[in-house]
Amino acid sequence: MARTVCHHSGHRRLRHLGVSRRCRHEAAVRLAGAWRRHSIRHSCCSRGGPVKVATDRLTGTDWQRLVIAAADVIDGHVDELSGLDAAVGDGDHGINVATALGHARREVAQLDDPTPMIVLSVAAGSFFEEMAGAAGALFGSFFRSFALSFAGCSAIGTAQLADAIEAGTEMVARRGKAHAGDKTMMDALVPAAEAGRAAAIADIPIAAALGATAVAARRGATSTTMMAASLGRARYAEDKSVGVQDPGATTVALIFEAWAAAAGAEGEGDCEPL
Repeated sequence: MARTVCHHSGHRRLRHLGVSRRCRHEAAVRLAGAWRRHSIRHSCCSRGGPVKVATDRLTGTDWQRLVIAAADVIDGHVDELSGLDAAVGDGDHGINVATALGHARREVAQLDDPTPMIVLSVAAGSFFEEMAGAAGALFGSFFRSFALSFAGCSAIGTAQLADAIEAGTEMVARRGKAHAGDKTMMDALVPAAEAGRAAAIADIPIAAALGATAVAARRGATSTTMMAASLGRARYAEDKSVGVQDPGATTVALIFEAWAAAAGAEGEGDCEPL
């Protein structure tokens, strides 16, 4: 059966936003512009260099390289993530995320001409298998829902990217019973999902859309610094959590930044190895 290149599919889902198309377009353009000005302090290109996107869509091969890029970036931030986790947890978050994505890197590299769904499904499996605890289940659930949004597609456009981020975010919210403002990975996922949807409405290229989601996720992660944790183990150390950025939200930001940089979002020449 021939594979299908998916096109825009989410217009009917957008009516509930209650914001004019012009305003949503301007928001997406501002985020894309912010990515151009953004100094990529927390990410770098994948080992294979930026993805050369021939069209406005990402193929399974492109997603292989994006997953590898995310693993490479997390490898460079293990100590940072574990240090953030140590304030209220076991201090092993960085090691655990790096282990899961390292496994995903090895597994996806062996895939031969995969679809986007297969690549992201393999990444999801790595989180479920290699990352213990609630965080592994939540990241695995995000990637699995992300993957399922790509069913039947051989290449992904901006609208499908927005659908996938929303689906993954909704799954994390259901499984973790968390919302934006709870000092969790949701504080990075929700703004990333909003930026992705704005990009889809504005119909900007997928590389720029990834840049917009990365900027939004980073802003969301940064916003957790002065929040008091209300969920998980961190809620028992509320005083210690204030002033410390949430490690889960920081991980989300790093992943989106890695994807954006690897896809060559708005100035791939500025990306330098760590």
